[in-house]
Amino acid sequence: MIDRPRMRPRAAAAFAALAVLGTVAAGCGRGTVAPPPDAPEAVLAVDGMTCASCAVTVRTAATRVDGVYDARVDVDRGRARVHYDPTRTTPQAIAEAISRAGYPARPAGP
Repeated sequence: MIDRPRMRPRAAAAFAALAVLGTVAAGCGRGTVAPPPDAPEAVLAVDGMTCASCAVTVRTAATRVDGVYDARVDVDRGRARVHYDPTRTTPQAIAEAISRAGYPARPAGP
C-alpha cells in the first residue's frame, strides 16, 4: 500500500476513483502492446463474470501471460478476445491463467 497524506473522505474517494481509472486505462498495470497485423486472436469463453470489476480481473490475468498483446472482455457475452504471439503462448495457457484468477475459462469459437 502507498503511504499518502491524510485527506478528507470525499477527496480520498475521488483520488481512489482516479487511481482505478488510471489502472484500467493503462491496461491494469502491465500496459497493452499493439499487436502486429498478423497476430492471431483467441476467443475464450469465461464463466462467472457479472460486473466491470470481473472484466478488469480477467483482462489483467490475460495480459500478464507472456506473449499476450492485448485483451478485450465482454461481460454480457462471457467472452474474452485476446491477441497473442503463438511462439510464446497458447489459447489454453491464457485460459488457464484466467481460470486461476477465479473465472473458469476455455478456448471457444467466435
